[in-house]
Amino acid sequence: MSIESDLVTLLGPLVGGRVARDVFPQPNGVPEWPAIRFSLIDGQNAETICGTDGVDTDDSTYQIDCVDVNGKGADALARSVVDLMDLFPLPTVRTARRADPYDPATKTFRVSLDYLIAPSSD
Repeated sequence: MSIESDLVTLLGPLVGGRVARDVFPQPNGVPEWPAIRFSLIDGQNAETICGTDGVDTDDSTYQIDCVDVNGKGADALARSVVDLMDLFPLPTVRTARRADPYDPATKTFRVSLDYLIAPSSD
């Protein structure tokens, strides 16, 4: 499996399968909440005495956005993501947590979590 499919599989049950990469789906013109979005922020190849490997073993930082129609819901969703990421099949380290103010355009609140996912350490 890939990191992204593992994220969808692990986090999907929290939001009825509404986990997407980069953009929230808008089947009827408006996304359904709560939902989770993840984005690849950067990747670093792991250098060893044997050189570097392909992209599949890059240590990557992903931003995971937990979005809901109220601040308490977004915070609770983020806490559930933190708990589940302990079960992720590759080594992970949470490196940041940010709570955004109310977004009047989407009428939502967001908590963003940054995770370093390190397949090179597996």
